[in-house]
Amino acid sequence: YLFHQFFSHQSNQRDDEYGGSHENRARFFREVLDAVGEVMPLNRVGFRLNPMLNHFHGITVDEDTLPMWEHVVRTANGYGLAYLHLTEPLSPKQVANTPGTLLDVGVHFRPIATMPVISNGALDQAKGEARLAANLCDAVAYGMAWIANPDLVERYRRGAPLNEPDRDTFYQGGEKGYLDYPTLAA
Repeated sequence: YLFHQFFSHQSNQRDDEYGGSHENRARFFREVLDAVGEVMPLNRVGFRLNPMLNHFHGITVDEDTLPMWEHVVRTANGYGLAYLHLTEPLSPKQVANTPGTLLDVGVHFRPIATMPVISNGALDQAKGEARLAANLCDAVAYGMAWIANPDLVERYRRGAPLNEPDRDTFYQGGEKGYLDYPTLAA
């Protein structure tokens, strides 16, 4: 979340060309895109934003969050990127009583983004398909469901029950998790 730390006026307390205005706080992002574009086509590069990220590395959502993210997305539009990956709030409680938050990130940012949009964040099959049907995104990422269900596509196709993800094993290494969830065939 290094980019997020530059974007947030709370965590970015710089008073040089990387701090202050939206343009300055987006400078590092632009410079990274420019550098990546020197070694690979930017139409093969995507980026992820979690605009409702709250209380993480000195970042909290406030009245400046949306205008800053809008600036970032408009800036990214000029680069011809492969996609914008947006994270929806995991629950309504995540955004309740917090100024500057969005209950539906895709509804807000889809009209702004000119690149394909991937939606993610506590979406089940029905919610994902509804987002696609409403043209709120071009693809859906099912992170936790995918971790717990190596055959997720087949389960969705059959309407089969899903394995419950074991969050205690996420990103921890070791033998449990990721590779030991049962498949339908098992």
